[in-house]
Amino acid sequence: FVIVSELVMGLGAWRVGGWQPFAAADWAGLRGLIATGLNLTVSNVITHAHGMVDTIAMGRWFGSAALGPYSRAAQLLVQPATLIAVPFGQVLLATLSKLGPASPEFAPLLRRTANATAHLTLPLSAVCIALPEEIVRLVLGSGWEDATPLLRWLAVGSAAVLSSSTVQPLCVATGHSRRLGAMALVSLGVTLVALALGRSGGAAGLALALAAAGALL
Repeated sequence: FVIVSELVMGLGAWRVGGWQPFAAADWAGLRGLIATGLNLTVSNVITHAHGMVDTIAMGRWFGSAALGPYSRAAQLLVQPATLIAVPFGQVLLATLSKLGPASPEFAPLLRRTANATAHLTLPLSAVCIALPEEIVRLVLGSGWEDATPLLRWLAVGSAAVLSSSTVQPLCVATGHSRRLGAMALVSLGVTLVALALGRSGGAAGLALALAAAGALL
């Protein structure tokens, strides 16, 4: 699926853009792209590790009985990022890069996108914080009551993370992609410390620690 989808998108981009590959390459012109790509690769690898460390810690320390409710609660909160924040970020990156930081539309567009993302994602987090029992019962059904306290704290952390979803497009569009790796490394370190501190509180303690780390970051 990944190979076919990337191939189709690549051929579609060539056709729409009117570009065709040829033998002579402008290697000097690739330096900036290679540097940005390397920075993004490092950042994405660290970010992926950051996104998995809580699940690994939960399963390692408290077993599958705690990991099940935790993963279901976390999955509910992934949807706003997947369906809203990520597509908005992709469009924002392309548009900001085209405008350039010197454009008078640069900052207003960034603000409008951040506001639109917040308006479309934060209400779900707010509902999960205020009514976790009802959301768990409605979406997951009976038998998942252990996910209720986890959902509330995870929603706090999700709200904090979604509020900063425009940082990556901003850094890339302004030529500061190197900062993303540093920020991802700091985020991973803070999260690891928070998980270690929250371990004594059980599964709910880990969720609370993640919420605190997200708000701090």
